[in-house]
Amino acid sequence: MNRTKNELADYAWNPVTGCLKDCRYCYARKSTLRFASDWRQNLAERPKVQQVGEKLFELDTPWKTKSKRFLNSPTGFLPTMHKYRFDWPQKVKVGSSIMVCTDGDLFGPWVPEDWILRVFAAADEAPQHQYIFLTQYPERYKQLVNHEKLPQNKNFWYGSTATVRKSSVWANEHYNTFVAIEPLLGPFEGDATKAFQKLKWVIIGAETGRNAGKVIPKAEWIKDILASADATDTPVFMRSSMESVVGAENMRREKPQPLLQRVPSDVQKERLWEYCTVCGKYRPMKEMYALLLRRKRGDSPERVAYMCPECYEQFSRDNFEKGKDDEV
Repeated sequence: MNRTKNELADYAWNPVTGCLKDCRYCYARKSTLRFASDWRQNLAERPKVQQVGEKLFELDTPWKTKSKRFLNSPTGFLPTMHKYRFDWPQKVKVGSSIMVCTDGDLFGPWVPEDWILRVFAAADEAPQHQYIFLTQYPERYKQLVNHEKLPQNKNFWYGSTATVRKSSVWANEHYNTFVAIEPLLGPFEGDATKAFQKLKWVIIGAETGRNAGKVIPKAEWIKDILASADATDTPVFMRSSMESVVGAENMRREKPQPLLQRVPSDVQKERLWEYCTVCGKYRPMKEMYALLLRRKRGDSPERVAYMCPECYEQFSRDNFEKGKDDEV
């Protein structure tokens, strides 16, 4: 799992890669094929790659080349499950936001349900994180709900991509659902905005790369989306591609509160958190004042307790007033 330049999350996690939908301007496809080496020859090297279905593959271990480098996608952009990546979220101890399967579409109709469920199970093993899922096939969410297989975890975020009002958007009040309207190619109004009442987040973006500037979102399109979001107090996040459209002063970069937090694990809390000796609040040591005790001259001081800033300020005021009274 790697730090990501994606504005929506801290990390990108790709236990499943690849896609069978041939989007002409797909950045992930271009990037993957560029660094996939001769993936047709890779597929001929058995047993490193196991074919488990038509155009479906699995990898037990990372693909190491003769030059001792690793290929992230030795199967090119064909759907592949990387089994060795399932424990990666557990290696990041501080709770972070994670974009899941940025190099493919986990909910594409070609993806076996077992793969999806294994990704959910792996995410459950590291519950300190917020997991962001995004798909062009929100109907798959509905299918999983109907079979009672879509987790209702508070740290799972299910997103639908959309471009115009006719796009399919899944909104459900029992789940953390959101919509990523990117690129915004037309009005997004009418019946579609009724879904905003059940959405927890709205993302807006303009075209980028080779398509940048071909369709510039109109002011009224953006105004309609913002009006619908504001009417339901739904956070709005504008991608950096929108800055040239709305201006830096009008950029909105809002995220749901859980996605703004970095939650430490229990192990880290044991090492890095303490209780305030006055009020008993449990918080990071770096946010508190350490009370030091030097038992005799020449000894190094040792930490004997911690005090939160609020209690320390009150303690200082009380003792300052007491000192003034003693002088009188």
